[in-house]
Amino acid sequence: MTPHTLRCEFFRDPLGLENRRPRLSWLLGSDRDGEVQTTFQVKVYGDPESIGRKTEVVLWNSGEVRSAQTHLVPYAGQPLRSRQRCWWQVRVWNGDGQVSDWSELAVWETGLLEPCDWQAAWVSAPPPEGRGLEGWTVYLRRKFELATRPERARFYLAARGLCQVRVNGQRLGDLAIAPDWSDYHARCFYRTFDLTDSLRSGTNTVAVVLSGGWFAGSIGFFGQRFHYGRLPWLLGQLEMDGADGVRRYVRTDGAWRASPGPIVSSDLMQGEDYDCGAEIEGWDRSEFDDAGWVPVTVRERDGVALRVSPSPPLRSTAEVPARTVSRSGDGWLVDFGQNLTGWVRARVRGRPGETVSLRHGEVLDAAGGLYTENLRDAVQVDSIRVKDTEPVVHEPSFSLHGFRYLQVDGLAGEPVAGDFAARVVHSDLPLTGSFRCSDRELERVWEITLWGQRSNFVCVPTDCPQRDERLGWTGDAQLFGPLGCYNMECAGFFRKFLTDLADGQSMEGGIPEVGPRISTFLDAAPAWGDAFIIIPWLLYQMYGDAEPMTEQFAAMERWMGYIERANPDGIRRHRLNGNYGDWVSLGSETDTVFIATLYWIECARLMEQMARVLGLEVRADFYAGLLARLGGACGRTFLQGDRLTSDTQTAHVLALRFGLLTAAQRAAFERRLVELLEANGGALDTGIVGSAHLPEVLSRAGRVDLAYGLMNRPDCPSLRFMVRSGATTVWERWDAWKPDVGFQNPGMNSFNHVALGSMAVWLYRWVGGIQVDEDHPGFARFRLAPRPGGGLTWAEVTYDSVRGRILSRWEREGQRCRFSFDVPANTEAVVDLPGADSSGKCETVVVGGGRHVFDRVVEG
Repeated sequence: MTPHTLRCEFFRDPLGLENRRPRLSWLLGSDRDGEVQTTFQVKVYGDPESIGRKTEVVLWNSGEVRSAQTHLVPYAGQPLRSRQRCWWQVRVWNGDGQVSDWSELAVWETGLLEPCDWQAAWVSAPPPEGRGLEGWTVYLRRKFELATRPERARFYLAARGLCQVRVNGQRLGDLAIAPDWSDYHARCFYRTFDLTDSLRSGTNTVAVVLSGGWFAGSIGFFGQRFHYGRLPWLLGQLEMDGADGVRRYVRTDGAWRASPGPIVSSDLMQGEDYDCGAEIEGWDRSEFDDAGWVPVTVRERDGVALRVSPSPPLRSTAEVPARTVSRSGDGWLVDFGQNLTGWVRARVRGRPGETVSLRHGEVLDAAGGLYTENLRDAVQVDSIRVKDTEPVVHEPSFSLHGFRYLQVDGLAGEPVAGDFAARVVHSDLPLTGSFRCSDRELERVWEITLWGQRSNFVCVPTDCPQRDERLGWTGDAQLFGPLGCYNMECAGFFRKFLTDLADGQSMEGGIPEVGPRISTFLDAAPAWGDAFIIIPWLLYQMYGDAEPMTEQFAAMERWMGYIERANPDGIRRHRLNGNYGDWVSLGSETDTVFIATLYWIECARLMEQMARVLGLEVRADFYAGLLARLGGACGRTFLQGDRLTSDTQTAHVLALRFGLLTAAQRAAFERRLVELLEANGGALDTGIVGSAHLPEVLSRAGRVDLAYGLMNRPDCPSLRFMVRSGATTVWERWDAWKPDVGFQNPGMNSFNHVALGSMAVWLYRWVGGIQVDEDHPGFARFRLAPRPGGGLTWAEVTYDSVRGRILSRWEREGQRCRFSFDVPANTEAVVDLPGADSSGKCETVVVGGGRHVFDRVVEG
């Protein structure tokens, strides 16, 4: 048994951690089935050159620990200092007492752990006379001398806005948009860059382009700006350690100089204007003469915390070449074949002194032109002002667009497809899931949910990437969260989002509708603000990580108090705020108070469970009592015999998913849900809340056939209808476009959302059957319960859990079915295979790590 893939706080060899007791994890490889780890030993070193010597520098030796734990083992060695570099390795013992070799070395490095470590000041520069603050982008530089090249150099960089760094003429790092968005009133995130190989003896120059980004740019509706401030600011601290043991600093201070540059205006939402004639030759190099540049404005640091984001940064993870270029009016229409978030790298040739414009859009109108009505006040136009007849290769620096198509105007000649490539940009979360099956169209259903996640997991879980909104909506996050965590590793991403929500919590305890909170938004609605309770439990189940619960438990209790104080009778009628109910449902209106009360019940249940996990028994007993009281009030108010007062699909789905029901009530509600589906021709009429849970509820009720029916439905409303209509991402509405009607109301009609795609988590949990075990979080023990059906002849689902890859595959011929499962070493799976009759009885067997194959006769 071999330990491999060592990680520290979910990262490989992280730089700039702020954790004083970081948690260490590893995977296990083994050629033997059923292999288990019985013991581990971790050693952490302060100097890798000392390993194996008498002078070995050991920060922590765990000794031989009798434990099967391989995930999130807390460091318990010498106290860590700022900037400390730590090397570590692990070895393990199996059940036979055999010990592995030591793993390869991994490393982590701490950031600036103490507030006093920061000596830099905030710097910026206002626009020159005649230039407004909207879209203002400033060029900053600092020249300095070094007698010798440093042995180690780190640049700690924060911004109230967005920045790109260049050192001695070279772009630093591969981050697309940085640093992360935060509630700037509470904290600013910083990143750590390694400059060791970028500096030299003699003269060096650090140059930064600084733009308003989320801090001072357009966010939310109607193109509103300046939610946090009006001018972008930079805070940077370059630290260089020499061979002489002396640390030298270059900080943001009054020695920096500033100038306008070729980026005339830049906005995340509206677009970027670039003037080739204003380019400054060599501005980022040491030989450049910056005598004409102006001194920066300096502002001392305030009380806002400087922290490290737990989420992976935004990167360009793929490049999509243009498929076609065709005439469109006086310009050209470029089709990339995929709706996505990012920008276009374009090779253009224009007329001297004139502008080439690139307008982005998701879909085409009935005449085949670019459809932009649904963008509302978002412009999504980049422009390039050319200076001569030479071709220009350009891509924006600080603007993100949601698009599949590009309208290009102002070219001097005919372009070709090779002139354009779309850069896909999102939070660089590792892909962890896959879905394949015999039905290519059903595979496409899963793929459009993945592309929707790529498009909308952009620092925060946004609702859409194209129109004037692009906000971290809480409701979308909690509904899509389960599928999101199968598709990609979201541990750090959602942990950051919870921090954003906690930073924006109101004095009364209200959770913001969107995170980070912006100035124009109120406290959240039911099912939206409840994301603050639901997501921590999801992270615990999927990743075995209790720290988000620990960090936010007090804030979660304030949210629960916010609800209870307004609704002492146990029915959630007040403080409903936006009160969106079952958003974008079709033809049915579910009682919003009923939805609110059921979500309150679910939050009480989760609070009890989290309190028990955290050892807070008094609080757990309190929430157990609250749960019983809410259940009683709900039954008295919304039940009439065996019927619900709100007779809709969503009402029954949520009652079955969240309600406190007797066996008789459950059976009655399941029958009524089936009746409502059949009365609607087998079609759903649910919105984002009901749809997320509908296939799961049907499957738990033994009606997997109906869940398959929802996924196989070819017409509206269904995800398959979207695919057949040419969708490459999930739409905001079931009927966003129909052939007999055309487009829905453009005021709320995105073609790149995630919420309705939430129901596709069923593909992992029921077609593949990969399910968590609530009593064994983080897939230490899990269920494999696939349910063949829906006309599929085979399906294969994989999930890279924090303990290794899980594979579930089945192949069917008639009633014979072969099931193949890969179970990671050191884990257990409860294999639950369907029976050959309609009794609902299943065969259950517990297996350990390895490949397991079963041949069975199955029904249907």
